[in-house]
Amino acid sequence: MNRKVTPAAATPALLGGTKARPGGWPRWPLWEPGTDEPRLIEVLRGGVWSRADVVAAFERRWAETMGAKSDLAVVIARNERDGHANGDRVRIHQS
Repeated sequence: MNRKVTPAAATPALLGGTKARPGGWPRWPLWEPGTDEPRLIEVLRGGVWSRADVVAAFERRWAETMGAKSDLAVVIARNERDGHANGDRVRIHQS
């Protein structure tokens, strides 16, 4: 694709150019209190400080959603890269 770069697009917003998101960013985290909050409270009060059934259920559902055979939820991608993947491809999804 051959795009013409306008002077405003050529200048970073920090230096006076046009902002990429002039309306600002959405609040985070995105959640539905009516459905998400009860599950969060259940996990917090569950007393499990390691991988729980809820994590395994999430991994199965996420793998299905992504069309993958399996999924491994990690706190940060570096954990996956530094010892759990053992050469397997690591898929990091950001939305």
